[in-house]
Amino acid sequence: MVSGSAEIGRAFGHYFEKLFSSTEPSRADLEGCLSSMEPRVTQDMNDMLLKNFSRIEVEEDMRQMSPLKSPGPDGFEGLSCLLNQSERMGIIRGFQVARGGISKSHLLFTDDCILFGKATLEEWHKLQEILKRYEKALGQFPNKDKTSIFFNTNTSLVTKNNILEAGGSVACGSYDRYLGLPTVVGRSKFNTFRVLKEKIWHKITSWKNNFLSLAGKEVLIKAVLEAIPTYTMSVFKLPFKLCNDINNMFSKFWWGKHQKEGGIQWRKWEKMARQEGKGVQSPILVLRADAKVEELMGGNKGEWNEARVHAVFEKEEANQILSIPVSKGRIEDKVVWGPSKKGVFSVRSAYYLQLDRRRWGKGESSTEKQVDNRWKRIWELEVPNMVKVFLWKVANELSGVQKWKRDGGDFLLLWERLMEGLDRGKLEAVAMQLRKVWLRRNTFVFENKLTCPKRLLLSAIEALEDYKQATRRNKIEVQEEARPVHNAAWTRPLAEFVKVNWDASLGLKRGKMGMGVIMRDENGEALLVACDNKLNVQSAEVAECHAIWKALKVCSDLNVHKVIFEGDAKVVIAAVQSEEEDLSVISPLVDVIRNVMRNRKD
Repeated sequence: MVSGSAEIGRAFGHYFEKLFSSTEPSRADLEGCLSSMEPRVTQDMNDMLLKNFSRIEVEEDMRQMSPLKSPGPDGFEGLSCLLNQSERMGIIRGFQVARGGISKSHLLFTDDCILFGKATLEEWHKLQEILKRYEKALGQFPNKDKTSIFFNTNTSLVTKNNILEAGGSVACGSYDRYLGLPTVVGRSKFNTFRVLKEKIWHKITSWKNNFLSLAGKEVLIKAVLEAIPTYTMSVFKLPFKLCNDINNMFSKFWWGKHQKEGGIQWRKWEKMARQEGKGVQSPILVLRADAKVEELMGGNKGEWNEARVHAVFEKEEANQILSIPVSKGRIEDKVVWGPSKKGVFSVRSAYYLQLDRRRWGKGESSTEKQVDNRWKRIWELEVPNMVKVFLWKVANELSGVQKWKRDGGDFLLLWERLMEGLDRGKLEAVAMQLRKVWLRRNTFVFENKLTCPKRLLLSAIEALEDYKQATRRNKIEVQEEARPVHNAAWTRPLAEFVKVNWDASLGLKRGKMGMGVIMRDENGEALLVACDNKLNVQSAEVAECHAIWKALKVCSDLNVHKVIFEGDAKVVIAAVQSEEEDLSVISPLVDVIRNVMRNRKD
């Protein structure tokens, strides 16, 4: 502990003097360390590195220095080459994951370096010689306070004591876990990972969860409980018994059985996580069995051959295929992860894919194969969550709802007829009234009280209005806090430039989009107006991409340069302007738009 400005100054000076002082390695030491590395510096790069440093470069480098940060994998490259060379020469011995497999002598992480070797005093000295050689050449020293040794359980006590005695200040540490995951998995994987089950159980049994509604339980399960094993599942494959136990805990918590033995689970947990709108593969009728996707294309126009697609596939499948955007340029194919919207692998998408595969293996009825939009309309209603859960129970004949003797057949068929004849506002009113009817029935059965039907309908409408006003007020407050006020008025372009605005609209029910393009000069006068439409579009982002392409094509056909393109599709504009590779569903269109924008002379 130091005090006073003079002592603090000396402490800082001593720290940085020690940090930036050189070990004065000899040329032989440097060449010995670098001899195992492949040269990567070209002559041009070497000439640039030998130039004198400017004042600006020195100042920028000094500001970027962070002595408390780890050197990272690139900083350990010299050490990695030395260890690999020593292992090839037989000086040290790594470990093999399996018999006859590859050997590893070290692993590099963001801020750690793990070395593997045979538990002998001779190999310990060899590793120390490699480390000293690296330290002398590059001036990087391991932190003795954070260095520890982990021995295999088969290592004798005498060997452990000899190595620890030779190591001096190096301690025999525990290496049971690293980055929150177990480093050694024994014979019982269930016992190794049962801590996940305990964490989930601790969350479920919290006293705060006793007062949650079904909607609150749904949020807790999806946002908290299911996230607990995600990190571990991205590295390890959990045993089936543990996964089943965790699913049973979720199911008991959802149906209110986590604190008592009684209760009924009205639906299997596997069916609770079903995804709607999954199609099946049609038999190939027109094409050969080894046909490729390009045979479904319409020549070199970058479009699907609609007639052939409809001839090969069923109507619903053909519409799904035709809705997939196709690149209008010669862009190379990519490997993407289809089950994810971003095209990147995630544990969540793999989980739902596995559920679908199991369902396909068991077989489905013809009604389950059809695209069902009724569930989507239910969950999109602007009504309290308890009303949505009630409709879900009625549609699946769960809880005590199925004991209610009623006529009219299947509820989903009734809901489908209501969807065709009522708008969204009236559907929301019907949903509120249905729940009020159910509560009125329960009051009559258990309390022998029967409320007035007129009062029931009025209370349902009042409750709906109160809910909408509350949610509308919250939305306005959130928008005012999160979104800054800005002027969305059209601004004139610079002199000699024209501004091209584009926009798109989409009707999801018919899968038809419309697009419009307008070109104006610096005086705001319209020079050109163009519009078009396109079928088989199921995404607003895809529609906006088609609109951008239409704007680019109009300018290209008219040979118009010095153009400022402007639109309101933030996601699409960010994807076009980004330098990162796009793997989403709009990537075929984004890539060709990027290429055209780069080649323009604006």
